[in-house]
Amino acid sequence: MISKREKKDPILAYALWCLSMVGICGVHRMYLGQTGYGLIMLFTFGFLGIGQLLDLFLIPGAIKHANLSIINEEASASDASPGKTTSSQSLKQSSNHDLPSVDAKQDDELEMLLSEAKESIELSHKAMGGE
Repeated sequence: MISKREKKDPILAYALWCLSMVGICGVHRMYLGQTGYGLIMLFTFGFLGIGQLLDLFLIPGAIKHANLSIINEEASASDASPGKTTSSQSLKQSSNHDLPSVDAKQDDELEMLLSEAKESIELSHKAMGGE
């Protein structure tokens, strides 16, 4: 099945980000499917440049989010067609069998470790002058 939406390319997203150097901000966000955010950035000159600078570091996460939403759409569309098993469906089916079983003793040990970690964090906050 051919996707109507193609996965987003990081190189193109960064190239569109470079348009901010000539005053056209937010185009990379529109490319990633965040049209409203892109328009706000366009009309505010990338939040006066601060948003553009932050986006230099946030683009990889935005690309990952956009690509995951495309993959999820494809998976839900293929789930609707009966009789076909996709790789995502087979992965879901096989992953249920690969999970290790945890008995009550291990669960209690994990709970004890978690509570000790929380206490340690609270003590370090108190020592640092926190709440």
